[in-house]
Amino acid sequence: MCAWLEERGFERLWVSDPGLMPGVGAHRFTGEPRPLARGERMFTFAGYDTLRQGTARQPEGLVG
Repeated sequence: MCAWLEERGFERLWVSDPGLMPGVGAHRFTGEPRPLARGERMFTFAGYDTLRQGTARQPEGLVG
C-alpha cells in the first residue's frame, strides 16, 4: 500500500511496525492536484459496508 501511494505523489510520514496488526500509516499528498472524475473513487475499503451492518466477524481480541 505504501509503494502504491508513493508512486502517486504521497509522501510517507509514518508507518506502524509491520509485525503489528492491523497496520496503520500516514501519508501526505505532495503531488500535482488533478480533478477526480464524477463517480470515480480514490479508494474502496473492502468489508467496510459489512462491518457497519454488524454482519462481519471481528478478529479476536478487538472490542467493538
